[in-house]
Amino acid sequence: MVWLSLPNELMLDDWKQLVRDFVNEAFVSMGICAVVAIHENKHPSDPTKNNPNAHILLSDRPIDRDGFCAKKNRDWNNKKYVRVWRKMWADVQNRILEQKGLEKVSHESLEVQDIDREPTIPLGRAAMALERKGIPTERGNKNRKIETRNNECVERKRRPSREKSRERERGR
Repeated sequence: MVWLSLPNELMLDDWKQLVRDFVNEAFVSMGICAVVAIHENKHPSDPTKNNPNAHILLSDRPIDRDGFCAKKNRDWNNKKYVRVWRKMWADVQNRILEQKGLEKVSHESLEVQDIDREPTIPLGRAAMALERKGIPTERGNKNRKIETRNNECVERKRRPSREKSRERERGR
């Protein structure tokens, strides 16, 4: 099964097109049968915390004109495809994000992108459900601490440029 996080800035029709394009390019083109479920996962009080996602169930048996093949294609379980499919997912998203004038995404780690930010950890379904009810969880607390550290880091980086701006203004 493949799980995809969908861009919060898009709407249901966009998500459908996005996932359809990705599934066709990544899986159907290889003869893999896929079943898709899209979940809106709307946050009750804060739309920025919506968690839209898609689940893709894949067959391990190729399909040809006669239907499912008798033999499984175990090569599809090779980790090399994970990197290929992650890049494809980013590329498919970026096509529609660019059309909408939105910021692009990357399939690469923050470190590879040279972004000085600590990544948050996945909450998981149980913790997400509790957090939505306003019940703090250990993972949620860890993420809040990470977000605080990241915000402090951004603020520290902004200070020097603000001070330089003030100095320029005073010098005029």
